[in-house]
Amino acid sequence: MSEQTKIVGAANEEDLAVLRMVAKPVNENLPLDKLVLRNNVRDESEYNLPPLIESFRKNGFRPAAPIVVHVGEDKVYEVLAGNRRTNSLRTFKPAELKEILAASDGLVPCLVYRNLTPAQIEILRCDHGTDEDREPLSKYGQFTAVRRLLIAGLTQTQIAERLGIYVTKDNVKKPNRSLVQIYVNAAQLPDRVKAMLKAYWLRGQGTIRQSDISALSKLWNEEFPNYGINGKEGPKFRAKVKEIEDRDANDAPKTTVTLTAASATDKAKVMTSPTTRQLLVAATQRDGSALAQLDAELSLRDAMLRQIDWLFQHKKAQITKLLKEAEAALAKVEPKEEPAK
Repeated sequence: MSEQTKIVGAANEEDLAVLRMVAKPVNENLPLDKLVLRNNVRDESEYNLPPLIESFRKNGFRPAAPIVVHVGEDKVYEVLAGNRRTNSLRTFKPAELKEILAASDGLVPCLVYRNLTPAQIEILRCDHGTDEDREPLSKYGQFTAVRRLLIAGLTQTQIAERLGIYVTKDNVKKPNRSLVQIYVNAAQLPDRVKAMLKAYWLRGQGTIRQSDISALSKLWNEEFPNYGINGKEGPKFRAKVKEIEDRDANDAPKTTVTLTAASATDKAKVMTSPTTRQLLVAATQRDGSALAQLDAELSLRDAMLRQIDWLFQHKKAQITKLLKEAEAALAKVEPKEEPAK
């Protein structure tokens, strides 16, 4: 089966509607050793578990953010979302794990789907929004997710929306179909070229660059009827790959974008954190006064966070209660942001 062939049960509007409105997952608390990890879109080298392990050690596991699991005909509880959290939990000894999972009686809170179609499974597996325990996908992770969702039958717009790949133009946030198209083009290329891209996207190694994908894709498609259809590389394609391999890695083109006041303001509009928005704008002001003021405010916050960290270690229950009360109070007075159209 080629990479561009839709899998059995490919996604359609009904599949997407089921996931949005109809699917009825069940909350279950499961033993950690019952969860199976496989087919993650994120490379293991990117897991970055230490901060998450430390978060679990200090704060425990949040039952409000369960592991997303699917059970099919094989009766295997496969983790679709929560690979990093599951791997982090597996680093703890039984006694410490029981304490971390105290709120769920030593079991892992899971959101369990049953008997979904292959396309629906991939849609859930490639759902990578962000919260405090999740990290955005790298370019290689995005490429892997795009390839799977493409095979599952989603359109480029649906893929961009599912993965949170957006671009802002004229103050309007839109799905970044251009970036998705780059990944789609890369998915068509031979395995040896995809391996070169993986090394570049993950570790910055090699001489290939993302900007090479368009030219390689064009040559591959041009020679596909005579060569690619038989799993071979055409002469023009081989020559282009050799040209890329023969580059001096130090001379490979690098893209540098200067942050202007206008571009900083545009970027700030799509940021979630108020501090990030302030920092972007302050960094482009010539006299540095706004940056100095923001630095002073952040220094004060850092000191307060150290104090809160100490309190959490010694007065966790009382502090947790106060924070929940503060969150509830703020929710009543803070205006809700309108979603981007």
